[in-house]
Amino acid sequence: MVDFRLRANLRHLEVFRLVMRTVNITETARILRISQPAISQTLRNLEQDLGIELFNRGGRRLTPTNEALALLPEVERLFSQLSTLESRANELRDGRAGSLVIATIPTLTHGLIPRACAALRKERPRVKIEIHASAFPELTGLIKQEIVDVGFGYGPIAEYGVAIEPLFQTELVCFVPERHPLARRKVLCAKDLEGTTIIALRPTTPIGIMLHEELERQKVQNIDILWTNSGSTAVGLAVQGVGVALVDVMALYAGGKQGVRILPFEPRIPLVLAAVYSRHRPVSRGLVQFVVHIRSALHEICDDLHSYGLPGEVI
Repeated sequence: MVDFRLRANLRHLEVFRLVMRTVNITETARILRISQPAISQTLRNLEQDLGIELFNRGGRRLTPTNEALALLPEVERLFSQLSTLESRANELRDGRAGSLVIATIPTLTHGLIPRACAALRKERPRVKIEIHASAFPELTGLIKQEIVDVGFGYGPIAEYGVAIEPLFQTELVCFVPERHPLARRKVLCAKDLEGTTIIALRPTTPIGIMLHEELERQKVQNIDILWTNSGSTAVGLAVQGVGVALVDVMALYAGGKQGVRILPFEPRIPLVLAAVYSRHRPVSRGLVQFVVHIRSALHEICDDLHSYGLPGEVI
């Protein structure tokens, strides 16, 4: 245990620091609003605790010793560090700093997540944000292992140890290459896909599972399916004319406006976007703020989607 005979409290050091600046007990007493004898006694107590003489006393004048001059930079450094500590604590208390680790399905990284992150950074410029773009199975794993603070993906989500907060409802849509024979339709039905190439999310994802089940229910035959774990990739393939991508409407922000038509799919496959949390991890103030910004961004996105005649509603 390091002692250095230092039992002085911060008040003693504060008095010393101010006396070194004013070199005047009367002025120091006035600033601190305490008596001159109290200032003198505080300095004597500090000298006793440190075991060194800090001032030469001659009448009413104080002359700093070499030891005091050598000590002053360390005291200034200490108060600077305390000021930094206080500022940091205030930032954390007020929600202006901290960190946030997010996992999200890839299609949300092009519109929703960037908008919410930008809004959060305006409020909390020093917050550290880390984003994991993950397919759904990996996303829930990151949450359960508490590697991330929150995840965003489509349900249904039936995972032990996670909590779900529904945010947004929409439905599956079709991204059809402009020169594709089906691009002239107003709506695509499951049977319309027979004899075509479709790009779909793997049946290990909620969207992929629902689509796969619907195609089986409708007894759709003779289709060539390209599986992917990313809606963004599916749209990219559609833009290149490879086939019809059946994904969520958020893929619109993954470069899905040019070279394709976006059509409704029937029978309707409803999708619910949710925030996913670990049940065993407390929700921070910063995370609460972020989800507020997610909802705000979703309202803006809904207006955008409706202008394209696409479905979307904040829950």
